[in-house]
Amino acid sequence: GQTHMEATVLFDTNIVRGATLTVRALLTKPSVVRNPTLNFDLTQVGTLVSQMLIVHNPSDAPLAVQLVFPLCDSMLETNSTCDLGFKLVPEAQQVFFVMPHSDLPVGPVIFEPQQHAMYNSTLYVRNNLTALQPVPLSGAGGSS
Repeated sequence: GQTHMEATVLFDTNIVRGATLTVRALLTKPSVVRNPTLNFDLTQVGTLVSQMLIVHNPSDAPLAVQLVFPLCDSMLETNSTCDLGFKLVPEAQQVFFVMPHSDLPVGPVIFEPQQHAMYNSTLYVRNNLTALQPVPLSGAGGSS
């Protein structure tokens, strides 16, 4: 799509007639998350840690957001987008409303490693501004 916009404004008032002003702007897709990734670092196998995701509303209208994981077939053993180490508690799956130009912590996102391994997945922020925004998740299961 087009990433630049250019327009010419023509002034025609009782003070100035026929004056033009060229305006140029760069179009960018807004982001609705403050941190582009969530990193859970090293976590003891069999324990759980949680983090909240900070959602930001850059618009002038209320933002509706919902945290979702991709649909997974639990019978697949190796699917990096359906890692079983990450989950959402039921209250984190509701629709949240973020007021204009405000931040809201949503979640929590839970990391509970079951084995000594690196875990990677993608959480999606469904919203009424950008449709879907991916948030990569990473963590490591280990022991001390």
